[in-house]
Amino acid sequence: MKFKYKIGAVLLSVCLFVQMFGITSQAASGSVRVTSASGTVGKNVTITCTTTCSTGPIGYASVVLTYNQSALQWVSGTNMAQGGSGSVQYAGVTQDGTSKSLSFSMTFKILKEGSHSVSISTASASDIDESVFSPSKSGGTIKGTVATTPSTPSGGGSQGGTTQPGKDSNNKLSTLKVYPG
Repeated sequence: MKFKYKIGAVLLSVCLFVQMFGITSQAASGSVRVTSASGTVGKNVTITCTTTCSTGPIGYASVVLTYNQSALQWVSGTNMAQGGSGSVQYAGVTQDGTSKSLSFSMTFKILKEGSHSVSISTASASDIDESVFSPSKSGGTIKGTVATTPSTPSGGGSQGGTTQPGKDSNNKLSTLKVYPG
C-alpha cells in the first residue's frame, strides 16, 4: 500500500515539474517619448507624448510632464487630466485593445527665446493583460526664436534696433531738390 502512495507521489511530482516548463512569464516593458518642436516667441507650438508597450497591446498609460512655466505656457491638450503651473498630467486607456501605443498632443505658447525642456517626471503603464511596467523616458525640447521683421526706418537713416530693408538694384538718383536756408 505504501508503495502505491510512493509511486503516486513520484508521478504527481513529475507532472507538476513538467508543467512548470510550459509556463513562460514575460514582463511587460516599453517607453514614453516626447517630440520636440520650434517656433516663434509669442506663438503656439504642438508636441506629442507617446507611450509604447514593446511586449504587446498597451492597456493604459499615466504620464506627468514638467516644463519651465516662465518660458512656456500650457494652452491645451488632448485627453488631459490637468495642465498648467509647470506640469501636465495625462492618463489614457486604449479603446481597441490592439494598439501598442497611446499618444496625446499638447499645445504650448512660447514665452521666451531659447531651448526649453519638457521632461517626464513620472510614467507608468500596463499592457492589455494588466501587467504594470515603468517605461523608459525620453523628454523633448521646445525652441523659441525671436522673429525679425524688416522695417523701413523713418527719416531715411538707420535707427537703432531696426532692420534695414534689402538693397534695391536701381541705384540711380530719381530726384534732387535744394531747399533755401
